Amino acid sequence: MELKPNGTLQLNSLVDTAKGLVTANTNGGLERITFNGDSNKVFTQDGHFHTISYVSGWKQTANGNLHNSNSGFVGIGTSSPQYLLDVNGSAHFNGTVNAMGLNITNKLQADTLKGVTMINVNNSLSMTGGTVNDIYSTVGDLRLQSNVAFHGNTLLNVGTTGNVGVGIFSPQYKFDVNGDARFSGKIYSYRIVPLPGDSEIHFGDSSIIFSPAVNRISCSPNGNFLGMALGFQATAFASHSISIGDDVTVGSAGINSIVIGQGFGFHYLINTIPNSLMVGFKSNIPTLFVGPGNGINTYGKVGIGTTNPLGDFQVGDGTNVKFCIRSDGRIEIGSARIIQGGTYDDAFTRMTVDGRIMCQDVVVSTTADWPDYVFDSTYVLLPLDTVADYLKTNKHLPGSIPASAIQQNGFSVSETVTAQQKQIEEMMLYMIELQKQNEAMQEQNAAMQKEIDELKKK
Repeated sequence: MELKPNGTLQLNSLVDTAKGLVTANTNGGLERITFNGDSNKVFTQDGHFHTISYVSGWKQTANGNLHNSNSGFVGIGTSSPQYLLDVNGSAHFNGTVNAMGLNITNKLQADTLKGVTMINVNNSLSMTGGTVNDIYSTVGDLRLQSNVAFHGNTLLNVGTTGNVGVGIFSPQYKFDVNGDARFSGKIYSYRIVPLPGDSEIHFGDSSIIFSPAVNRISCSPNGNFLGMALGFQATAFASHSISIGDDVTVGSAGINSIVIGQGFGFHYLINTIPNSLMVGFKSNIPTLFVGPGNGINTYGKVGIGTTNPLGDFQVGDGTNVKFCIRSDGRIEIGSARIIQGGTYDDAFTRMTVDGRIMCQDVVVSTTADWPDYVFDSTYVLLPLDTVADYLKTNKHLPGSIPASAIQQNGFSVSETVTAQQKQIEEMMLYMIELQKQNEAMQEQNAAMQKEIDELKKK
């Protein structure tokens, strides 16, 4: 150690040691602290080397994120920040600004502004994000106007009571329109009531009048109906009933019923059957009647010329039934069994006709084999003498239905035609066989005649 004339106390380099600092301990002794060698660390007052983040609080994670672990405020352009981040001057963001709250005192200019829960402008206009997405005013109405500087029109006004007005400053209803309104789609409403001072609602410039006091739509304002009527001299006295037409009515017993059509003069077309539909014109009895079902997933019976159809669909009344479709799908046309309430002969009959059927053609399908197998070489044709014995005993061809069975049960067209086709094809085989026998006999006769001629010549 050397004390130079200029007052400098110099400590020569120590042998076999790295560069370092000489400090005095609490006992006044000199100690050497070796340099760390890390340029990112500094020597602090506590006598140790520390990273810069230890001194400033700024740290950088492995993925490059920078953060400050101190709890103090950070100022940019100011030495006395009042917030966690206080910027004195303009700030520019190329991305999205996310904030729990935003208070703007002068002007906001941004391409995209996003708050985690709420954005507040001048402490009166608030915008919330997330699952709510609300825009509301904490003071006064929320109003959208055009040309405000020149007292322009109010396009939309949302009052502090929650009422919304179009073309009006102080809406009195949840939706209040000052002027005409147009809807290109449907209007859904719990109820429609007239304006104060009026007792009717007019549709189509008074072409249809709705009178709320009597629950009626009508061209005539007279009467007090429990149901709904539309038309001249149309009445509906039963609850939840509808009457449409001229001289038509639903009687007090016809709850939940509908009548449509036209009576004859003062002879009303009247529906007194609950849960039914009656349609008729220029008569006091209906042409079409639809009866009630028996609950969910059931159908009502339909009648033409009757209000008491016995089947699912019936034409004609109980004494003159012309056509009826039963609930099991069977069809009866002019059948007396409809009137008598009889039963079917078997489970396979799908249609019963009391009378002749006239048509241009009938196509019958069959599941039986068509008897072309008769022409197969392996088919055994009964000898004619066997057939003759069968006819003598049974009085009908083999495979055909006897007359007694037909008189009792009728006959199947498919089975009968198939049996007849078989008999026709068998008859053809018999004829071919007879022709062969005839040709053979002719040849024999010719040979015998030749022999006779030769004997005469001798």
